[in-house]
Amino acid sequence: MAALKQRWSAQGLIEPSKKKQELDDIGNRYIKEMLSRSFFQDFEDRHYYFTFKMHDLMHDLASFISQTECTVIDCVSQTVSRMVRHVSFSYDLDEKEILRVVGELNDIRTIYFPFVWETSRGEPFLKACISKFKCIKTLDLSGSNFDTLPNSISNLKHLKLLNLMWNKKIKKLPNSVCKLFHLQTLLLQGCEGFENLPKEFGNLISLRQLGITMKQRALIGIGRLESLRILRIFKCENLEFLLQGTQSLTALRSLVIDGCRSLQILAPSMKQLPSLERLVIFDCERLNSLDGNGEDHVPRLGNLRVLLLGKLPKLEALPEWMRNLTSLDRLVIEECPQLAERCKKTTGEDWHKISHVSKIYIDGIKTPEN
Repeated sequence: MAALKQRWSAQGLIEPSKKKQELDDIGNRYIKEMLSRSFFQDFEDRHYYFTFKMHDLMHDLASFISQTECTVIDCVSQTVSRMVRHVSFSYDLDEKEILRVVGELNDIRTIYFPFVWETSRGEPFLKACISKFKCIKTLDLSGSNFDTLPNSISNLKHLKLLNLMWNKKIKKLPNSVCKLFHLQTLLLQGCEGFENLPKEFGNLISLRQLGITMKQRALIGIGRLESLRILRIFKCENLEFLLQGTQSLTALRSLVIDGCRSLQILAPSMKQLPSLERLVIFDCERLNSLDGNGEDHVPRLGNLRVLLLGKLPKLEALPEWMRNLTSLDRLVIEECPQLAERCKKTTGEDWHKISHVSKIYIDGIKTPEN
């Protein structure tokens, strides 16, 4: 669902009619409308995100209507109309073959490699794409294995979505990335060798979604991202310090912390995120407290609606700030044996902290008390 909204937003298909409207909310409304009209099916609620698929008949209809602008390249001999704006590749072509097939397409808006992993695409190919496709808005290079993103990336003035997920060789981004003032989504999850963000990363004033895997002990450089709505921190196995001094992230609505196995405690500033609606903490085996060093900060989590805690074997108690968290609608606890045991009791301090929550799931079972 999130990936679909990212692409809609990157192509300008989601536009607020009022100043205070959130693009994410508009995208959700579009999706619900399409679900009600059977464009989508097999909808599943996964507590903090949703999955669905397009009905086969609707897929065929959409493909027919969009065939002049969208195409899937599946052979080197394929003829591609110059009207095409969005290109994806169904199998691995080498760099020369790709550039030969799309060589006459000067108005490309999307390049997408949905089925290609561990390819040989490198810096020469990227430089060729950057020099040729000046109007590109979506560049999906997930699964590539190049070492360096060219400095010329800053020439893509219209770029809104850059996906570098699962590139195991890339170690850093050039500082020129910080000149992509229209960039909305940057995805770096699964980049095992990635070291740190550029010094001027805070200049990305339009960045709304960031997903990151990195090798550093502390996540720094995001404090100035005042437009950030979604932050996913994935398998940062050396990360010990999290979100210190990020009070300026006042627009952050979703925070996912997954696979940070050195993380022991959350920073006090975690409680100072007034727009946060979804908080997911998963597979952090050393995390033993959600209270942030016990420092006495008045929490400002007045909009938190969903809290998911999973695979946290050392977590024994819920934080004190949950006691007055009247906005919380859904609490999910999975594979947290010590915490689950305490919360299953109908009496006790931890139960009273969450007795106001309407939907409580412990290891997949909705508690009978709620």
